[in-house]
Amino acid sequence: MKKLILFAISFIAAALIFAVAVSSVPASLPFSDVPEDAWFYGAVADAYEAGLVKGKSGTVFAPDDNVTRAEVAAMLSRLDGTDVSEYGLYAAAFTDAAEGSWYREYVGWAAFSGILKGYPDGTVRPDADVTRAELSAMIKRYVDGKGADLPADPQTDVFSDADAFDDWFSGAAEEMRTAGLLKGYEDGSMIPSAPATRAEVATVFVRLSRSLDVAGKTVLLASEYKNTKAILIFDPDFEITGHKRYEAYVEDFIGVIKDGTGYDIHPHGDVLPRRKKEIVLACNRPESVELCDGIGGMEFRIRVISDEKGESLVLGYANYFSYGNAVDYLVSNFMKNGELRVPKDLDYSATVPPVYGEGDYTLIESGIRQLRDPFVLVEDGVSYMYGTGWIMYKNTTGDLSGPWDGPYPVVEYPADFKTDYWAPEVYKYNGRYWMFTSYVPAGSDLDGVAIFSSDSPEGPFRFWSEGLITPRDKDCIDASFYVDKSGDPWLVFCLEYTSPEADDNGSICAARLSGDLKELITEPVTLFSVLGSPWSNPARQGLCEGPYLWRLEDGGLIAIWSGLDGCGYAVGVARSDNGEITGNWTHEESPIYSLTLTGIYDGGHGMIFRAADGELYLTVHAPNVWDASMIGPDGRGAMPIFIRLSEEGGSVVWDIP
Repeated sequence: MKKLILFAISFIAAALIFAVAVSSVPASLPFSDVPEDAWFYGAVADAYEAGLVKGKSGTVFAPDDNVTRAEVAAMLSRLDGTDVSEYGLYAAAFTDAAEGSWYREYVGWAAFSGILKGYPDGTVRPDADVTRAELSAMIKRYVDGKGADLPADPQTDVFSDADAFDDWFSGAAEEMRTAGLLKGYEDGSMIPSAPATRAEVATVFVRLSRSLDVAGKTVLLASEYKNTKAILIFDPDFEITGHKRYEAYVEDFIGVIKDGTGYDIHPHGDVLPRRKKEIVLACNRPESVELCDGIGGMEFRIRVISDEKGESLVLGYANYFSYGNAVDYLVSNFMKNGELRVPKDLDYSATVPPVYGEGDYTLIESGIRQLRDPFVLVEDGVSYMYGTGWIMYKNTTGDLSGPWDGPYPVVEYPADFKTDYWAPEVYKYNGRYWMFTSYVPAGSDLDGVAIFSSDSPEGPFRFWSEGLITPRDKDCIDASFYVDKSGDPWLVFCLEYTSPEADDNGSICAARLSGDLKELITEPVTLFSVLGSPWSNPARQGLCEGPYLWRLEDGGLIAIWSGLDGCGYAVGVARSDNGEITGNWTHEESPIYSLTLTGIYDGGHGMIFRAADGELYLTVHAPNVWDASMIGPDGRGAMPIFIRLSEEGGSVVWDIP
């Protein structure tokens, strides 16, 4: 059996590769002075193959010879792919760029492009050896003219002699270092006045070619080396599939980006472009609307939009958790060497994990269009489903997808009944059927739990307890019944976060019942608090509903309960450390049901049962809409659904064939 891994997303391998593959090295070079074991052999071979460098003769490369300023200009023009034949006239400004010389057109192109500068005396000194400082400056001017953001590949520490650098080349030297183009000597120094050798220049140009290839295919969003900080554009009123974006969500998003990348994100609450590079989050910009329209079952979509205004990374997400997954995707795939860089053609969508097995569906819809807080009792092959409103449906086919006959009223209302009544759970105990349910009695604003009884699962259920049996000074809801290993009966219920002056609001509590189930015979104790549960929404952690205890076949004891995560209603699991109700309880890391898991609906207030066919199921209502007035145009309200489970590892997991 395959088991669902919670919150896992299978991502497509990233298309971006930061180290561009080198070209195929020729079997042998024609140069006798470039042995295969030389440190520069691969770079010279690649540069020669690409036509960036030539030999001094057919068999001599002269790797230790110096390179002239004109030769660097020629190499840059070859790298650029520019036809320089018409650029000779731009060399006329220099007194020493002679007509008819091999380099005149190259010098003219480099001067026109702002790469090569002349001296105050009117010369350009094309035959002078280029220093490492001049090489750095010329390459930086070329890169800046291309508007390229070279990827960071800082393989060295800051040059040890950087404090002595002149201003005119210090910035260029640092960019060459952080881009991994120029390395220091063994002592870490750059020695900017040293002439650059042919082997060194060939190596630098091969690295530059690779970096330019990456830069041309990517968008740099943030870099700690270039002090590049992304701009986040958002619109708090934009909606995606009914989930409204509030400023708090945007603050969370900024925090997730910062935590994941280490970079500050500058937020702007308008919807106008501020820069050539932006992160656009769910705003009314046309590209964002187009991206988010019909996002449906997707978790998120990330797309790079390129137009005359520049590039924008547009991010749309379907629910609260999805932006975190989107950021995880960005960080894990496109964060490297202190930079956040994405492909210019990026258009990636992530869907929620699959929840349907082939041929044997593990998520079954009951067909009952509106029934909250479903509870299933299986008796003599008949499935009875009870729910809020104190009603019952019946299924005699064994097929959980229906038909379910009903609804049938099954409760005789008590004398102090007011209007609110919900979450009936029906158990067979000592030959009778017992309904544990919540309601608000007349004259009170506090919720409570009462017990009803019947001699038939179809009712009528009549008042049995002496009114409410839970504490009258607190909001106590959603009763469940449990019999321990000694045969003693217990009432399990929620102490609501709305209870006045209660220190333990947001708790699952339990108390011993009398043998006749008339009253509590012990003070309630807290089994566990839902505060601090790993998956619940920090803003609503006190909300807890629908506790239900399940004895595992291995003797272990678990409890499920419902609360709010970032997407809506969800169901969590807690485990007792000793298999007893009075043990120490711990929360599992992830919910067993949530919108993030299914991508369809949120849902909750569940219970676990064995169906007529002997299979184990979780039932919840989904989505979490409150009444018939909220039913959507498809006619669906809070429908009971069923998810097949199996017991594994001291808990329950989705059973996916």
